[in-house]
Amino acid sequence: MNELDKNRDEEILTFREAEKYLKIPRSTLYKLLQEGRVPARKVGRHWRFVKSELDEWLKQVESGRAPGLTRPYCWQFWKKQEGDIKHKCTTCIIYRAKALECYHLRDDVESHDVKCSEDCRICAYYVKYFG
Repeated sequence: MNELDKNRDEEILTFREAEKYLKIPRSTLYKLLQEGRVPARKVGRHWRFVKSELDEWLKQVESGRAPGLTRPYCWQFWKKQEGDIKHKCTTCIIYRAKALECYHLRDDVESHDVKCSEDCRICAYYVKYFG
């Protein structure tokens, strides 16, 4: 069975159905489509969504691993945490390298170059986006 036949057997949603299924406003769904962050196909002037692809995309979004999903850098995350005084982000090599996957860089460099006082496995940023 080829990809086209497989997709024909799956439930196809209209824009309005996808909006209700995802439980997001119309404007948010349009924005996600414009940014190419949600799986969809355009048929003429109309958007169509394969329900199983949306299910897989939702799982990836929940785990922070969806394609095209933008996540903040760790220093942006910590900057938003009120009262956080333990992170000296501007002196950290993760900040200087502009690394999104901080835990990979931490494995590659000397520990004194990384100014985080927490182990990655218990870091709130790591847990939220990679855990």
